[in-house]
Amino acid sequence: MTLAGAGAAKTRRVRIGTFLRLLPLHNAVRLAEDAATVDVISKGRFDLGIGKGYASHEFLGYGISRKERASRFEEGIEVSRGIWTRDPFSFQGKHYDLRDIRLTPKPVQQPHPPLWVGALNPKAVDRAARLGCHYLGVGDASVYDEALRRYGRNPWDFDVAQLVWTQITPVRDQAWDEAQEHVHWMLKVYGEWLG
Repeated sequence: MTLAGAGAAKTRRVRIGTFLRLLPLHNAVRLAEDAATVDVISKGRFDLGIGKGYASHEFLGYGISRKERASRFEEGIEVSRGIWTRDPFSFQGKHYDLRDIRLTPKPVQQPHPPLWVGALNPKAVDRAARLGCHYLGVGDASVYDEALRRYGRNPWDFDVAQLVWTQITPVRDQAWDEAQEHVHWMLKVYGEWLG
């Protein structure tokens, strides 16, 4: 969020966003406050990308049970939207017990900055659609469109961003020669986490 704020302060037109903040690992009130601040700094150009997470070591590092990730994620979205749009805001759930809290300043974008959910598997894609969030993906977006329709939402009202790795060089073979070792390492690490 610090980098997003710095980018927002140095630019005037480009949208600023996070590809993926693992919401269950963060306090939703703090994240919503930080997102509102970046939205104010950017004059309404901020997008918040969030995910549920999956890698065990990330949860161990924060002392949070991986089994709580879905409930923390969904409560975190509800808390974020509430603190951005209601004043005062109260919430009682499994992970948050909030009484009459107020957020100042509110985000510039109304009702709040766009929420993007990272999802890989069909269940996660369905969750993004059910929660009314935009989709950060790496594959076929038609599953997301179908899920949006199932929940009575119009796919034309939502956006999809795909993660694409690039390497720019004058010649295609040079790009692969320079990037292949790094891409192989990254995919190996992600494969181990998913395993």
